[in-house]
Amino acid sequence: MQETLKQKVPGSGGEATQLQAEDLYIWSTFNDYEKQTNEGFRPRKDRPAVRLVVPIDWALSPFEDSNWLFHLHSWRMIDPIMKEWFARPNSALVEEMWSYAADWWRYHKNGGRCAMSWYDMAVGVRAIRLAFFLQLHRDGQLTLSAADQTTLAELVNAHAADLRDPAKLARSNHGIFQAVGYRLLGRQAPACELLADSEVGSAAYMQEILDAQYTPEGIQKEHSPGYHIWVSGLLRDLRVAEWFAEVPLITQRVQAAIENQGWFIQSDGVVARIGDTRARREPPKSLSPSPGWETNEYAVGDFSKSGWIIIRSRPQVPIEQQSMLFFTAMAHSYTHKHADDLSFEWFDRGRRILIDSGLYSFHRDEMRHYVETSAAHNTVDFADRSIGRSDTAPYGSGLAAPQFAEDGFVLSGKVCKRAKKFDHSRRLIWKPGRSLAISDHLVAEKTYKFVSRLHFDTNLTLHNLGADIVAAFRGRAIAKIVPPSEASVQIVRAREGDLLGWESPDYRVIKPVSVIEAYLPEQLEMISEWTLTLI
Repeated sequence: MQETLKQKVPGSGGEATQLQAEDLYIWSTFNDYEKQTNEGFRPRKDRPAVRLVVPIDWALSPFEDSNWLFHLHSWRMIDPIMKEWFARPNSALVEEMWSYAADWWRYHKNGGRCAMSWYDMAVGVRAIRLAFFLQLHRDGQLTLSAADQTTLAELVNAHAADLRDPAKLARSNHGIFQAVGYRLLGRQAPACELLADSEVGSAAYMQEILDAQYTPEGIQKEHSPGYHIWVSGLLRDLRVAEWFAEVPLITQRVQAAIENQGWFIQSDGVVARIGDTRARREPPKSLSPSPGWETNEYAVGDFSKSGWIIIRSRPQVPIEQQSMLFFTAMAHSYTHKHADDLSFEWFDRGRRILIDSGLYSFHRDEMRHYVETSAAHNTVDFADRSIGRSDTAPYGSGLAAPQFAEDGFVLSGKVCKRAKKFDHSRRLIWKPGRSLAISDHLVAEKTYKFVSRLHFDTNLTLHNLGADIVAAFRGRAIAKIVPPSEASVQIVRAREGDLLGWESPDYRVIKPVSVIEAYLPEQLEMISEWTLTLI
């Protein structure tokens, strides 16, 4: 094996790539090496540490949690050791890292199995770790017995066989790990017959994944600004543009994805909570260029071909004057998708006004179901049952390009056959710092009971003022709301049972919010209009 690893990489013209710490996507576990040694394996902060002693029962499932099992089978216990090794290299740390990989193979070679054993993303992560072990062995830093050399060779062959099989490739963000792992493993084991085509194969994989994951505008297709930021950060952290520098289509798509991240962070630093997005803070990021939309005060992110439009104040505007509108009509699949067609979030005069419910959690329960439905979003819904996340067939984008208007902007979109029952067109006329007008045009083949809802930030209270409603912050009126004139209106906050009036500011955390429900008359075709004026 020692001789094998000294051979040149096919097509590279040089020795096998020398991997550094930044090439290995070392997981930020919630234990450093000292804590893991003293307390045990802890890949997530919401789970206690579990002590792992070789030989390990790799079917171990102390929490019945598939994500924890994924981390186990991704060899995440190696990461704190690896981080320590790069800081203070010594042979004992190398042996400790290798002991886990060798034990994993012992378990599986003897017939052991777990649902996560050959999970797509775990295979990719392990392949990156195997590339690192090959490098350590080549450099004389990992001393292996004849039996251990056989184990390493068998691990490489098993992972190579899995990675080169197109049927095993995930077209989700998981596939990014597979493609990178495939390429790095091939560069460290150039004599492995199963990896002979890894350069061409991994490039084809990565192109296919990016086409599946991103629109030509560089917007991630999983309906979530949070996932766009995470996956685009993943492309950066896995150094995809560097590893695949010979493929312009890959490097250009990665560059666009990373540049677009800044559009999704509100002026207060919170990521817009569209789709499965947690209410988390992100450091400010620069905005990608938006040709044709240069204004002095506002930046326009016209991603209407992808299904999003974002208009926002420029960063130099004082926070108390900042504004942002995020409009969505995106349905490329059902992945991380909510029933939020033609919904939006509105931030103005330095505060959140109309909000999205956010992620809540991935555990299937009543609250998870609620935040996915149209009932939790600023859109039109059925009054007697809420539209679910998969009730409307994927349609790509339902948005038209934004337009300038007097003192503001016009945003519009149309989704046909929402819930397979009606066509919904919406127009927003937004005058930042002043007002927002919402016009909905509904057309159905039979009459339905519709309701139009607006969800207000948890810090705002709503008060009836004759036919109008006033939104107040700490007792001071900030906005006047005029609901559709033909509608029957009610205000709901924190309703239990038939859930309504909740947002999720953090994972599995809920807070009450106030919702205005406008029940529309039963007609085959109707137009309803809201007006919100800032005070």
